[in-house]
Amino acid sequence: MFHSFYAEPVTTITTTATDSVRVPEDCKTLKEAVERVHGDDGLTTIVVGKGKHQIDGKYLYIASAMNIVGEPGVLNREDIVVVGGIWFEEGIQGNSHLQHLIVRQAKGHGVIGFSSFTMEDVLVEQCGGHGVVAYGTGVVGRCTNVEVRQCRWSGVKAYNGASITLIGAKTTVHHNCTKGGSHHHGLAVWGSSATIQLVSPLTKEQVSLDNGGGNWGAGEGGDINQIKTISNKTYIEKKRMEITQRVKKLQAAAREKAARKTTRKTTRKAARRKAARKAMRERVAEMSATSIRVPEDYRTLKEAVERVHDDNRHDDNRLTNDRLTTIIVGKGQHQIDGMYLDIPSAMNIVGDPGEGEWVPKSEIVIRGGVQFAEGIQGICHLQHLTLHGAKGHGVLGWSSFTMEDVLVKRCGWSGVCAYGPDVVARCTDVEVRKCGRNGVRAYNGASITLIGRTTVHHNCKRGDIICYGLKALSGTIKLVSFTKDQVSYDNNGGGNWNTQFNDNIEEKNMNQTLANESNKQLTENERFPPQLMELVPNEYTDFKLRF
Repeated sequence: MFHSFYAEPVTTITTTATDSVRVPEDCKTLKEAVERVHGDDGLTTIVVGKGKHQIDGKYLYIASAMNIVGEPGVLNREDIVVVGGIWFEEGIQGNSHLQHLIVRQAKGHGVIGFSSFTMEDVLVEQCGGHGVVAYGTGVVGRCTNVEVRQCRWSGVKAYNGASITLIGAKTTVHHNCTKGGSHHHGLAVWGSSATIQLVSPLTKEQVSLDNGGGNWGAGEGGDINQIKTISNKTYIEKKRMEITQRVKKLQAAAREKAARKTTRKTTRKAARRKAARKAMRERVAEMSATSIRVPEDYRTLKEAVERVHDDNRHDDNRLTNDRLTTIIVGKGQHQIDGMYLDIPSAMNIVGDPGEGEWVPKSEIVIRGGVQFAEGIQGICHLQHLTLHGAKGHGVLGWSSFTMEDVLVKRCGWSGVCAYGPDVVARCTDVEVRKCGRNGVRAYNGASITLIGRTTVHHNCKRGDIICYGLKALSGTIKLVSFTKDQVSYDNNGGGNWNTQFNDNIEEKNMNQTLANESNKQLTENERFPPQLMELVPNEYTDFKLRF
């Protein structure tokens, strides 16, 4: 931040337990801490504690943007010493920052940047090479209140198109070039496009003192006029331009990353969809030997159900794999006469996905409800179809049933209802929407499990306050891997799930459970308080089932 337009910049690094690691508390060495921050996008900062921190080898290599700061609670930077050099690798996106510490006795350069970096309140001393070096076109080093001293070669050097800016009254470069030689200087620019800029009121005469090879110099086509003082205003404008360019680069990189992520997500989604469609077609093919088709073999679903039921009822002595088990429903609208398509025995009713172009479930429509009779031995199954506009419930099970990839919509009563002790229903990737009363309802000891991309929304269209998206009345509704507010939302009436009438909502581990205390014997008035009885239409004598 800037205290005023012409004031020195002051950097404040704010850290939290979640975005920083500490040396030596969290990581024993700086190298270990750097590797940890580099591998975790949520970490930004290494806080270096009091003491000497030895670098193994010549340099501590930094490959991504991060802050390395001395512990703020240690008042004197002299108590926080990094023994060795720091190397910022080429191509780092974002800025790397050093603050409130000493870099001492590097075998090579003290700090060398092949990507942009900043330093504040840092002492670099007694290095075997240069003190601070920036190398390469577009690389910018900013040093605020930095001292460089007693290094063998140049104190501060900009190479080959790089730029170094010196700021702050405490910035000083002195007693370097201890090896001697006329090609080493306190401040040095190498190449015609390298620059060292001192922000006013600093001048090279004030900053660079008592350096062995000379206090400033140039080489390889450079000129000492590339070392100059600029006004604070000029510096700020330049920084604004640099920040703007950096933001644009970061935005472009973020857009590119988001595009790659979207492409990967789309590719994975397409692959999953392709695999699911393939599996569906394979399943239909496997069923073909024991299946009949509507309308190719039988004109109506009622006729097909009677045929499958009769085949199993009259041929008990045949092998199971010779019996009819499945009705394959073709593309189109299939009208149910009366309130329900009654299913008296175990069978599969499966929408035909087609062999060529994929036929979605939205184009395979049963107009009416499906009712599974009591006492069916075996499982009844619905898959890859739409149940639309049932006068009563969309699916009503008095025996156990399963559903997969089914849409139930615009039913007069509940979308999916299971009724009775030991009745178990499993709904995988099922959507229930815009039904007159409850979305999914388990009653009188029944259990319904919702799995996968199952959603229950915009139901209870009649507005009855004893109707819910999910309703378990003396029954259980289990949600696998999802929470009830992910599955059930935007339902009218009483809300997305019932929390009254002595029904208990429990959430355990991955199975999100909506259940009541089924061992309690409730009286009629306890289940249906008298003040709500008047909401039940008089003509509905079987209101307990409907609500």
